Amino acid sequence: MSQPSYSHFERGDALEEQGCLEQAFEEFIAGANAGDASCMTRLALLYTLGKGVACCDFDRAIEWETKAHEAGSPMALFNLGITHRMKGDLLKARSCFEKALSAGDNSAALELAKLYIVSPKESETVKYYVGLALMDESLSEAERQEAEQLLTQAEVLPATEPT
Repeated sequence: MSQPSYSHFERGDALEEQGCLEQAFEEFIAGANAGDASCMTRLALLYTLGKGVACCDFDRAIEWETKAHEAGSPMALFNLGITHRMKGDLLKARSCFEKALSAGDNSAALELAKLYIVSPKESETVKYYVGLALMDESLSEAERQEAEQLLTQAEVLPATEPT
């Protein structure tokens, strides 16, 4: 009886679940270097969270997420938006979320609404993006609740900023 063949991603995922983060990282890096977009995305997450690596490194996360996007990962643009937002680059985050939304990832609409909610002048923009997000049947219950909270916030925002 032969042993089943597991991919780098499957081995890395199992090791990560066991708490063996450095070994998981090694599996994901091997898979990523072999062209596996799922491994590239997981590497980016590990760098973003600082798991299995010396410390959190947004630049390395962005590098791997960009490679994952180039390799065809459907979630890479969304993830790039999250990482750019965490890094504080809101313009790049917005651009990534807009591209993800254009590619059909309606979860990006919720993230765009979160970017715009900070300005009372953008309440209509927030409502637009929340509306798009709420039309997505695959939206999780937590995302749906968050969208509804954003919509409520947008409805009570003053029309213009106070002077």
